[in-house]
Amino acid sequence: MTFLAYRYNLLFSATCRGLKCKVASQNIQVCYQVSFASRIQETGPSSYLHILQEAHLLLRWELRRQVTLDPTLLDLFQESCALLGDYYSWPRQDDWHLCLPYYQKSGMRVDEVVRQAIQHRQHSKEQTSVYVYGRGLMAYLDWVLFRSDVPLDMKEDTSNSVLNIYAQTSPEQLPTLLLLSRLQNYSPETAQRLLTELSELKESRGEQSSTLDQLANVKGELVQVCTAHPEIIHTGVSEFTPLGQLMRCHTPTTLLQILAEIVGGGAITLESCLQLLENNCDTARCRNNQVREFLEIVLNDARRKFWFEEAASLLCEIYVQRLLLGLRAQPQSHVGPGPPRLHMPSGNGHFATRFSWLDHIPPVNSPSALTARCPHVSMVTPSGLRTSSLPLSMHTGGAKKGGEGEAACTCAFCLQDLLKLQSLLCSNRANPELVRQVQGLVEARTDMIGWDSIWILCNFRHQTKVVTEFVVDKYHQIVAKFATSLYERHLDKWQLLLRCLEGRLREATSVGSRSASPSESDQNTLLSAYKDVLSEMVELFSAEEFLMALPADGSMYFLLPFITRSLQRKHLTQLKGHITSKGKALMTHLTTES
Repeated sequence: MTFLAYRYNLLFSATCRGLKCKVASQNIQVCYQVSFASRIQETGPSSYLHILQEAHLLLRWELRRQVTLDPTLLDLFQESCALLGDYYSWPRQDDWHLCLPYYQKSGMRVDEVVRQAIQHRQHSKEQTSVYVYGRGLMAYLDWVLFRSDVPLDMKEDTSNSVLNIYAQTSPEQLPTLLLLSRLQNYSPETAQRLLTELSELKESRGEQSSTLDQLANVKGELVQVCTAHPEIIHTGVSEFTPLGQLMRCHTPTTLLQILAEIVGGGAITLESCLQLLENNCDTARCRNNQVREFLEIVLNDARRKFWFEEAASLLCEIYVQRLLLGLRAQPQSHVGPGPPRLHMPSGNGHFATRFSWLDHIPPVNSPSALTARCPHVSMVTPSGLRTSSLPLSMHTGGAKKGGEGEAACTCAFCLQDLLKLQSLLCSNRANPELVRQVQGLVEARTDMIGWDSIWILCNFRHQTKVVTEFVVDKYHQIVAKFATSLYERHLDKWQLLLRCLEGRLREATSVGSRSASPSESDQNTLLSAYKDVLSEMVELFSAEEFLMALPADGSMYFLLPFITRSLQRKHLTQLKGHITSKGKALMTHLTTES
């Protein structure tokens, strides 16, 4: 039994369960057994393709019938796309051009696609000395490495496998791959070995090495050389050299990394780098994506912490201006089952993990919204030369700005400016000057998307009471998470939160007693929030501190379970300490005797 046959059986069995269709169930259970799928894959490729297309058609038809999207069915549909992508990635496929859209629709990661291709090679019965991968796979890798705007994060072994695939199938592309593609993290030894083999191959044919062949051998040292000699890429602070201009056009990320290293080394100021990036450019700074990406690179590494204050100030201003203008990210081309995936900066610099409660207030409102399908991405059906193949619907273009009456998109890619601004403000490195600057920029613009979250992050440090009352009144469902992330172990702030919740509960109760319980839902949500706060305090504070924070006129019947849990926690802590001390004493005694 092959690995692929196992996948097919899982898909078809799951399809049968997902569709809940009697006829389809009978056919699939009979036809799609492991042995049958494996046999027709090897002996009847056309029949095998027909089975894949049938399963894909059933799943797509069922998805279109559903009013509410079923995640299970969507997963099965993506799996069927992956299997079709696998098929068209194999060698000698006439319709190899269908591999790319099916893989894009499947949501598979690059490392998964590469692993599948290598496993198919291992199970292939071809006896040739050099295995040539399919044109469909090469078209997919070309798109990922040269044209896609989706962040690429591959491990070294996967990157080395990609180099080997190109070396076996299209060796003349190796220099271009090493110089101009987004491929990183590969082993320099592997790259050097493959380039040497390419040079020997050309020499045996009587061909001369091209300029790209020679440049590819020194790419690994390019950043270090340009960092040590900044004059290679710019003349003074006025403009880029021809090499710098070429890098800006073809490898902008590499150029921005070089500029960040130069700034970190103190050879040039941050403002001078911005002048270089804005020279001969009529676009406003907030619309210049290279300026924004450069500042993000600077802020994402603690080695450049001396520039954090200036860079964070500039970047926050850019984020706010983009939010006020309603700018959205526009990828060059995106094809897939959802919006482009956003990779938040995750280095050791200024960007920090966002507080979890930010995902429960506007504009996000739910963590699942960040990964949901973008409602403003157009859907089209690609044309194909093979009329018998099933048409494939896919996304093209980026998020569109919602018009009047349209809901604003809440996917992570469309909200990336807001999410990154929140990340900067959640950081311990956010100084009071930065907070005051952002507060001044947004103070009078309550119509800005995400204004509430930014206002809270800017004011909670010095206006604790005002912010607490604001959160309790407007977002009482998040007060427990809010307090845990911001109040830490400051008992006075937790007491302030309890008193505020108690006051709102009394108001809701008095309103409910004068009417036909119009505020019953408010009472329930406030009461639930109050319980959540008490539960958090039980885990944070000692039993004595917890008792001091409780209201003097509180109901013993209501508070007793929380008091009991607090005392249990105290006794467990004491017991743990007692056992630990006894163990240490025993170990000391045994050591002394020995």
